[in-house]
Amino acid sequence: MVEIPPVKVDLYPTAFMSYAQDFLAAYRCYDPIESSSRARKFSPAQHYLVCRSIELSLKAFLLLEEQSERYIRLNIRHDLHKALKKAKELGIQRAVNITDADEYEIVKANEWYDRKGFEYFSFQNLNAGKDTLPNLEVLEAVAKQLIEKLESICRATSQ
Repeated sequence: MVEIPPVKVDLYPTAFMSYAQDFLAAYRCYDPIESSSRARKFSPAQHYLVCRSIELSLKAFLLLEEQSERYIRLNIRHDLHKALKKAKELGIQRAVNITDADEYEIVKANEWYDRKGFEYFSFQNLNAGKDTLPNLEVLEAVAKQLIEKLESICRATSQ
């Protein structure tokens, strides 16, 4: 008789990373639709996609660091700044170099993202100046770095 000890396989962080990759890929493929033969001045789609990728990567890290899904759902929600702050407390800097400039853009993005400003049409969004929008190039670089650095860690823990 062969006895096999139970094996714990945690695919949850890996699934979050997979989704983060999908949202970043969608961001990179974004091609704005022209309206009435002229391009729109602003579309929130790119911002939403890259922010969603960052959110999912940060949550994957939190799960790796044994933060419960319940804790994340109730305390972090969709707040990029809270997710980053908690990730930094738990040592994400050991794996990913998030600069002050990166954090500044994440906080700036969160002012829109947390209030669903990239998802819902509102006069608050129309009145906000372009200077309140985060730098997409910086956010893309952060999203890419999070995926590159955390994906292998997630896979290693799921085996």
